[in-house]
Amino acid sequence: FHHMLIGSSHKKEAAALNAADGVVKGFIYMGGPSCAVVESTKEDLLSWLSDCKRAGKEGVCTYWRVKEEKDKNVLFNNNKLKVMPYASGKDTKMDAKSYKQALSQLEIPFPLPECPYLQ
Repeated sequence: FHHMLIGSSHKKEAAALNAADGVVKGFIYMGGPSCAVVESTKEDLLSWLSDCKRAGKEGVCTYWRVKEEKDKNVLFNNNKLKVMPYASGKDTKMDAKSYKQALSQLEIPFPLPECPYLQ
């Protein structure tokens, strides 16, 4: 996402987050830019991204991986999209450190490799 900001005045963000309920689970790292690390079916992910676009928050999928048996990961232990706050400081930058840690725990390299499923 170009940016996802926190606060009651950000109606588009709220609509995009509400659309995730029951569709995707994982984490969304708020800020500008914003990234989400989610678990879902391909159809549900594309549906959520379509709902986000309708809400005015267009996002793109830059990496997709088929879930394997070894992927029983504790990162996705509930069925919600957890909002991760901004990086510490006075601005609205995404918490890139936490994002990279989540990728590492999922054994996803950073920067993200090209994804054969999206070509």
